[in-house]
Amino acid sequence: MAIKEKTPRQTCIQGEALPFSIVGSNKFHVEQNVSIQIVALLLRGDSYPRKLATDLGTSHTTVLRKLKGLLDGNVVDFRAEGKNRVYFLKKTLEARVYIFMTEWYTLGALIEQAPHLRSVVRTIQEREDIPLAVLFGSYAKGTADQRSDIDVYIETGEREVKRELERCHSRLSIKIGPWDPDNLLIQEIAKNHVIIKGVERYYEKTKFFA
Repeated sequence: MAIKEKTPRQTCIQGEALPFSIVGSNKFHVEQNVSIQIVALLLRGDSYPRKLATDLGTSHTTVLRKLKGLLDGNVVDFRAEGKNRVYFLKKTLEARVYIFMTEWYTLGALIEQAPHLRSVVRTIQEREDIPLAVLFGSYAKGTADQRSDIDVYIETGEREVKRELERCHSRLSIKIGPWDPDNLLIQEIAKNHVIIKGVERYYEKTKFFA
């Protein structure tokens, strides 16, 4: 498929990165929705209610109430380990909806904390020749500062896409190539990421719901 030529207005990212700091590694700071935060944590791995409460900085009672709602909603399930319950995400349609919502909340939370990324995100999302774009590195881990590169993986073999985007922002570092689950970089991206574009495609590639 031919890649459409972009005008400078559509291609370029306006402005340079401004000093900022993302506190800690909790990029899922969405106080209004504990259920979304629980799903975000369960995407990292199965967990106990008490650990979820600790990670979220909320009460054990609140987490149990939200877990019951997710359980009733066919989003999570649990297995017994001794006297404890270990919760995990199901691979249902309901879970899929929550997981996709969580990815969008994650992107929104990052933009709120690092508003200078808004133009980067918009530029990438508006390009029709980019099916999947994933932020990784220090921004995804929540450890970025004003000197950090903005690391983005784009599923494409077109080097011109990389050149066009990097020309427009001095701190943008683009990695391109096919999504190969055996590639060490791809494995690292899967562990810590923020999806800029292509949430459904990302989960097709990772076969999370297979």
